[in-house]
Amino acid sequence: MKIEKERGRPRLFFQFSIQFRSTTREGNDFAGKYSLYLAVADREGDLAPVGKQEQPLHFTAEQKAKLEGKLMGQQIQILVRGGEQTISVVIRDDVGGAIGVGKAKVRPDA
Repeated sequence: MKIEKERGRPRLFFQFSIQFRSTTREGNDFAGKYSLYLAVADREGDLAPVGKQEQPLHFTAEQKAKLEGKLMGQQIQILVRGGEQTISVVIRDDVGGAIGVGKAKVRPDA
């Protein structure tokens, strides 16, 4: 996970490997879905509500052959309070069940 700032707001970039064993076949195409869970805590450990974003994936057989094992990425911009914050991210493959986690500290007002 990489963090950059844009106008004082953290922008998160994360990547994960595409594993097609966690897709289902739909005709000649393949489909899957992953969920992103995001939580932000301040220095005292006060936690903001956990956010969830679901992302469906659809690939043709040709795209599948080209993308197998490569990295896929996504970016999101978040709004956090001032002071040091800890951002925790969980990515869950909703079909295959694989889970990836990441954590980073950010200080948007620095």
